[in-house]
Amino acid sequence: MEGHITKGQIQNYYKNNMDNKEKYNMLDHVSQCDGCSLKLWEELEKNGCEMPPFLKSEIMEKIKKKEEISKFQLLFYSLKVGAAIAGAIILTFAGSNMESFTFSSIDKINGTFFQVNDSFRNWNSQILERTRLSVYE
Repeated sequence: MEGHITKGQIQNYYKNNMDNKEKYNMLDHVSQCDGCSLKLWEELEKNGCEMPPFLKSEIMEKIKKKEEISKFQLLFYSLKVGAAIAGAIILTFAGSNMESFTFSSIDKINGTFFQVNDSFRNWNSQILERTRLSVYE
């Protein structure tokens, strides 16, 4: 929409004599321009114009969508809080046996690591020995 809205455009809007593109452009401009927003409101107050019926349904739809979003946000928040509580409970009960579990697990891991490390050393030594033998032959 070019420029500001006119009184004729406001009257056409309230009489529903505009196509959807014109309505959209006008409302888009009004949402961004304080002067036109005030002009639209003053015209409504002066003439005692009734709100267009389609505007009421649009407002009700937006309210319903907002309620649905709020319900979804509440559900998501509840799930996050529930997961945090469950995690805290698990950590609380797991902490009592953690000392014995940790040391035995570390011993097993270290033992396995040393076995693997020894195997690699032996394998590496064998490769080096074979390489030396083949070079000197």
